[in-house]
Amino acid sequence: MSQVETTPHEIEGRWKWPDWGRGPYDALSSVMLGPPFEGYLEIDTEIDGEPWHLEVSYSKSGFAPRLSDGIDAGRLYEWDIVGRGRGERKASYNIGPRFPNMRHWESGERLQLPWENQVGEVDGVDVEFHTSNIEPDRGLELLPEFFGAIFDHAGERIHSEYFRTEPHPASRMWAYERYVRIRREWAEKLSSAGVLQKVAHYLSDLEGVKAELHIDNQEIVNHQNRLFLNPTSAGELLPGHTYGRKFEIYQLADPDAVSKDHPSYHPKVEVLVNKSMNDGEAWAWADRHEVTEQIEETLLNALHWEDIPLGPDGSGVYVADDHFDAVARDDPVELYEDPTPRLEAKTDHLLMTTPGHGRDRPRRFGDGRD
Repeated sequence: MSQVETTPHEIEGRWKWPDWGRGPYDALSSVMLGPPFEGYLEIDTEIDGEPWHLEVSYSKSGFAPRLSDGIDAGRLYEWDIVGRGRGERKASYNIGPRFPNMRHWESGERLQLPWENQVGEVDGVDVEFHTSNIEPDRGLELLPEFFGAIFDHAGERIHSEYFRTEPHPASRMWAYERYVRIRREWAEKLSSAGVLQKVAHYLSDLEGVKAELHIDNQEIVNHQNRLFLNPTSAGELLPGHTYGRKFEIYQLADPDAVSKDHPSYHPKVEVLVNKSMNDGEAWAWADRHEVTEQIEETLLNALHWEDIPLGPDGSGVYVADDHFDAVARDDPVELYEDPTPRLEAKTDHLLMTTPGHGRDRPRRFGDGRD
């Protein structure tokens, strides 16, 4: 049985490189500060056949410069590189310096940054990233391409290895979301079958779990229906899963405002893993493939438990958009037995033994009679 390929939505995290000292940061500063750019640049470039519009600007950091920096300024800058590709593809990078004994620009007090504990008392660069509709590894690949395009435009040479090595093991991610887009009628089936409600109810009598169900059908069914699961809840639901997450069905508040032929007429089904739902813990960049696997297993198993076809070929379930191709994946995810039938048996037993509900009128959870 074929399975649909999911696509990334939002991804956030931080890469760390001590490999070249402050070289990438200092090189960018030397090119961007002063004429002709005066701290701001916009260019159009092409990377692997895809057009990108790049914008480079600076923001003031909270860090004081070192005496050896030899600059007449009270605080160091950080550099922001924002790339916009086709559709809603976007990659944003904030590049800042790191070095031992960093001080606050105003108070002069030593800053307690993770850098020295995680990487060591060495110079380096810290890159906070936020990508949209781009695979995690592609986001990493684009950074040196953007960097090179800036220096090509400036007519300056740059060390060819900048950002092309694997980030330091202390590099982290704290948000990662993937989705599929399904036709409205199938999303309504997903809602009426009540997979979010059934999972929440299934977890309701298990110790150590934390889950929250948020239903927003004020404007339209499935506008924003979300189930939040802490790591223990996720592990109870799917064997071996360890990251807290959100499962969401998202429909525009007024989808009829767009054409029925437009992809956004149909809702997204998404799974997000982030720090706030993961007991406040980010995770290693090196674990991104494991997180991808858990996100995809959650998403496809939830559809599978409601008998929604997983294959995109001829099923009439999935709707392609600018970033979701609605194609079959090469490697299927593992599918697990639906844990929620245990809920139905438990509910039937409770209702049949509750005064006022005789055995001839068992009421099932989600049957619409409440």
